[in-house]
Amino acid sequence: MRQAFISRFFPPAMFDRLMGEIRVFTQQHHESLVDAWLRMKDLLRSCHGHGLGRGTIIQIFYHRLDEPTQTILDAGGIFLYKTPNEAHQFLEDRVLLKLDWSKENKTKPLRKTVAFAEGEENSPLLEKMEALTTRIDSQFKEIRGYMKEIRDGCNKCGGPHPSSDCDDKPKGGPKEEEANYASGGY
Repeated sequence: MRQAFISRFFPPAMFDRLMGEIRVFTQQHHESLVDAWLRMKDLLRSCHGHGLGRGTIIQIFYHRLDEPTQTILDAGGIFLYKTPNEAHQFLEDRVLLKLDWSKENKTKPLRKTVAFAEGEENSPLLEKMEALTTRIDSQFKEIRGYMKEIRDGCNKCGGPHPSSDCDDKPKGGPKEEEANYASGGY
């Protein structure tokens, strides 16, 4: 059944095209380090079963960056001398730092005003939008907490999670909630 699903929705031609996009990844003109890394992660996520290890991913990513961005990565020592896990964690920390910084620098929450013909302040649509916004904000906070647990490491083994070898890994992270939401089990 698994093979039939993959053949139907992820044919070899699509896989080859996506792998080609990953292998020729190049930082775009005026693209920041963080944006380039996020784009690379999107490419990897879209190519299910790519089989590339962290070391290979880091090599492809680093060698396809422009020279000024490589210099930024090499500022703390030669980037490629780091272990694949250290290099990956460094890039992830950069992304989290940017997300934290951008969230802290917002003076007020971004809310779009919806004009209603009848001018009702407490319309059902507005209430639904507010409830949805609250739910998204709470899920974002949960994901950030989960990512912090991964970044800080495990008390038992000291490594990042999820790890299949450690009993102390966080249970019930965002993946289970996403699966429940997607299947209709709110």
